[in-house]
Amino acid sequence: MYTINNTRGTILTTINDGVVDLTTTVSLPGRQYQNYGELVNENFIKLLENSASTTAPGNPLEGELWYDTTNSQLKVNRGGDSSLAFLTLATTENGESNITIVGDDSTGTAINLGQNFQIAGGTGISTAVSGDVLTITADEDQIVNSLESSDSTEIIVKDSISVQGTVTATTIDTNEIKSSDSTQIQITDRVSIHEILSVGTVQVNEINSTDSAQVTVADGLTVTGAVVMLANLPTSDPANAGQLYNDSGTLKVSSG
Repeated sequence: MYTINNTRGTILTTINDGVVDLTTTVSLPGRQYQNYGELVNENFIKLLENSASTTAPGNPLEGELWYDTTNSQLKVNRGGDSSLAFLTLATTENGESNITIVGDDSTGTAINLGQNFQIAGGTGISTAVSGDVLTITADEDQIVNSLESSDSTEIIVKDSISVQGTVTATTIDTNEIKSSDSTQIQITDRVSIHEILSVGTVQVNEINSTDSAQVTVADGLTVTGAVVMLANLPTSDPANAGQLYNDSGTLKVSSG
């Protein structure tokens, strides 16, 4: 009688003389079994091909390999519940266990099990991995050359935004523009305002209408400078109540 032990020294089975033991995936002939050569050779083939088949080996040992030909996957037996016994180790390029990483441009790349996948940072962005945690950190200050919407709609900023340089924009829709240090805000080019502008002080060289109509001041107007220049006044009564005109060097108001 043969006593068969596994790698850990535990008795796996005993084989009586002249019989074949089928306790495992391979056939184990007992002493004095006739014509055992065929069985031994077939055992070698099973080991070489990792029991390649559509079905798992019937009596697998813990740690035994099986190549699942249906899914093109190499699996290892981990013992315990038979429904969970075989764990996938690797696949072919078309195997289901591959992970495909897809970018914003819809192109992707397949990552096989056992390969490394690196997540790289960018300008002002760093990445770090500790254990099973990936951390992506962005600097508080972001430097960009362009800020735009991908669908031509507005860009919404839900918190305060601090700009220390120059802002160039076609349209700015805001309720308030102010200086963070209580100094003046300087606008060095033309500003087109289509609604109401409410400010404490405006320093300008010229105020005019874009459509050649009058500029209307709906409230009191205080001029603190020494000189007020009113150019191109009519030289005769325009018959328009409230309008100023120059009557031979005398400033008059038309009564209509």
